[in-house]
Amino acid sequence: MDFTELVERLTDRFPGWSREQVASVVMSEYEAMTAGIPLVVPAGVEDGAAEMLDRRPRPCLRAVTD
Repeated sequence: MDFTELVERLTDRFPGWSREQVASVVMSEYEAMTAGIPLVVPAGVEDGAAEMLDRRPRPCLRAVTD
């Protein structure tokens, strides 16, 4: 379901609430149901994340010893 369409439908159904308030409630419910983990990731996220990681300094890796 498209997020914008859902917010529009609920805003129409509950006219006393602003679009921003409805969007906030929808996000709260989504996070409660999914533990904040996205169920679907948009196609460009991997490329965007890779670009961001390329720009950051690489973390120091420590050797694991027993």
